[in-house]
Amino acid sequence: MPSRIVREGINSSRAVSSLPEEAQLFYRTLMLVVDDYGRFEVDLDVIRASCFPRQLDRWPPLRIETCLTCAVQTLTDDGTPLIQRYRVASKEYLQINNFNQRVQSKPKFPGPPGTGNGSPTVTHGSPTVEHGSPTVDHGESPSRASRARTKSYSESESNAESKTNENHSLPAGAGDGETDVPVDFALEPDAAAPPAQQTVIVPTGRFEEFWSLYWRKDGRQKAQQAFNDRVKTPEDWGRVRRAVIAQTAEMLAREKQHRPHASTWLNQGRMFDEESPPQIRPVRTEDRNQQRRDNVNQLSKAMRKRAP
Repeated sequence: MPSRIVREGINSSRAVSSLPEEAQLFYRTLMLVVDDYGRFEVDLDVIRASCFPRQLDRWPPLRIETCLTCAVQTLTDDGTPLIQRYRVASKEYLQINNFNQRVQSKPKFPGPPGTGNGSPTVTHGSPTVEHGSPTVDHGESPSRASRARTKSYSESESNAESKTNENHSLPAGAGDGETDVPVDFALEPDAAAPPAQQTVIVPTGRFEEFWSLYWRKDGRQKAQQAFNDRVKTPEDWGRVRRAVIAQTAEMLAREKQHRPHASTWLNQGRMFDEESPPQIRPVRTEDRNQQRRDNVNQLSKAMRKRAP
């Protein structure tokens, strides 16, 4: 088992504190068995044998799946889930986000799509040179290079504008050796170009997160095609993600064959089901009275049967 540094900040974490007690125990124990990058294979039998080797009877696979799903659905203050589930080739893996452990060995498991096999890299700002300030244009300082580019651009723009004014002020045929002919027309300004339409496309990695959250892992290819057709903007993705999380408890209570395929769920617009409040049938007074009469009659029959 690798050595781990458990920081005291985990006790004050709002995300970890919001987990149920058994999910907190699972999350803290999982930190001891993942690799230096916070990754592990999503195999319920392997996870329970690695985390709880002497308590297998108390941690069945269903309990492991419930705690793992709870940690995946819990977001930290920066909006990332405590645990991320993803698929590489035909296997599914997990990664504890913001793991922040000292890397002492190579990763044992592949990283999420788009991050390679190493730890995820985040770029902040522009690249810098290791020694001294960044250099631009063959060793010139940024300020000097930017002033040179600005000056060159201003001169070229001024020359182009003056040449355009000269062409507009001369009548037709001027400068060509032909006789000057007065021209009576006004130049119309150029029509403004229509604004370019920007199509917002949701990143492809969103489907991996959707697939890890969904409750039935059948028909992946059709599900991805339906996902690409239905989820076009970040607003669509937010609605789909909230709906999947909101319906998880209901779907896990069903048998697998009674859960809809992901493609069916998307094409039928089931992500809008969460917006319709449940219909509650009001209980009428006569219904309560009838229920009481039925209870009394049943009690009387039972007493008569017991009487000698």
